[in-house]
Amino acid sequence: MARGDPAQSVSRLAGLALADGPGWAGAGLDIEPLCVIGHVLMCCDRTREASELLDSGLAQIAKAGWRGAHRPLVLALRAEVGYRCGDLVGAEAHARTALLAADEFGPDALAWRSSAATLVRILVARGKLAAAAGFATRVGLGERGPQDEGTSDGLSAHGELRLAQGRFAEAGADLRAAGRIFEDRGCTNPSVDAWRMHLALAARVEAPDEASAIACETLRRARGFGAPWALGQALCVLGRITPGAAGLDLLEEAVGVLSHSAATYEYASALVHFGAALRRTNRREAAREILYSGLDRAGRCGAEGLAELARQEIAATGARPRRVRHTDPAALTPRERRVATLAATGLGNAEIARLLCITRKTVEKHLSNTYTKLDIHSRSDLARALAMSAG
Repeated sequence: MARGDPAQSVSRLAGLALADGPGWAGAGLDIEPLCVIGHVLMCCDRTREASELLDSGLAQIAKAGWRGAHRPLVLALRAEVGYRCGDLVGAEAHARTALLAADEFGPDALAWRSSAATLVRILVARGKLAAAAGFATRVGLGERGPQDEGTSDGLSAHGELRLAQGRFAEAGADLRAAGRIFEDRGCTNPSVDAWRMHLALAARVEAPDEASAIACETLRRARGFGAPWALGQALCVLGRITPGAAGLDLLEEAVGVLSHSAATYEYASALVHFGAALRRTNRREAAREILYSGLDRAGRCGAEGLAELARQEIAATGARPRRVRHTDPAALTPRERRVATLAATGLGNAEIARLLCITRKTVEKHLSNTYTKLDIHSRSDLARALAMSAG
C-alpha cells in the first residue's frame, strides 16, 4: 500500500490477512494487526469494512476490560475512517475520545499524535479554523520532532491548516517537511496522505508551473492506486489549478469518480468547486444545481466552511441559497452525536460519562433523544443509523 501498488491487489492481501483473524485476535488481543488491516482497508476505500473491523475491536476491548494503548489506537484510526467517509461530527467525537484515552501515555504516544492530527483536519473541514489553530498551537502540532509517522501526520495536518488560513508559504514548508518523512519511509501513495495535493494548492499562486507538475504527478500516482478518495481529490486539485475547459473537464471527472464512493466530504468539495468553476464561465443555471447539491452534502457532513463557500457561490449566480435538507442523523446535537458514537462502539453508559465528564443520567438522556430522532429502539441500531449521515 505504501508504495502504491494497485488497490485491488492490496485489498486482496488485506482480505487474506483478515481471513486469518482468529490466529491473531485471540485471548491476548494483539491490536496492532487489527489496526494495520483497518488502515489498509481504509486507504483502499473499503471504509465500511474498516469501520466494522475497528468497531469490533473496540467492542472486544470494552468487553474484556483491557486498558493501555489498545483503545486510543483503535479510536484514533476510527476517527480517520469517519473523516474519510465525511462523518465529520462522529469523527470529531472519536478523535477527542482517543485524545482523552491517550492522555496517560503523553503527547509522544503515536495514538495521541495521530488523534491530534486527525482532529485538526476535521476542524479545518468543519470550518472551525480558530479552534483548529488554537488546538494546534497548544499541542505543538507543527513542531519538528522524531522523523516518524506521528510527526509526518502532524506536519501534514498543520500544513492543511495553514493552507486554509491562506498562509501559503508556511503551508508549503510544513507539507514539504511532511513529504520528506513519508518518502524517506518509502511511502509514495497519495491515498495514505494527501500532502502533495495540498502542496500543489499552496504553490499555485507563487509557483504555478511547479504546482501543476506536483498535481499531475499526484494524479498519476492516484490513478495507479485506483482508490476514489485519492483519485477524486487529485482530479479536483488539478482541475482547480488548470485554466479553461481542461480544468472544467478534470473537475467534472472528479465529481464522477467521487459520486460512486463513500467519500462524502470530498464529493461535496468537488461539487462546490465544479459549480464555482461553471459560475466563473457564466454558466449560471448549471452552476446553481451543482452548488445546491454540494451545499446539501456539505451540510450533512457538518462541513460548515465548505457550506459557506457554496452559499457565496450560489449568491454570486444571482440565486438565494435554499434550506439544506438534512437527514435524521444531522438533527443530533454535537453532544448527542458524541454520546451516540461512543455507545455505538460498545462502551457502556458509565464509561461514556467518565470520558465526557458528564453524569450517567445525562448520557441516558442524550441516548433517549438520539433514539427518538433516529427512530430506533436499541443500541444495536446505532451504528447503522449514524452511518446514514455519511451518505
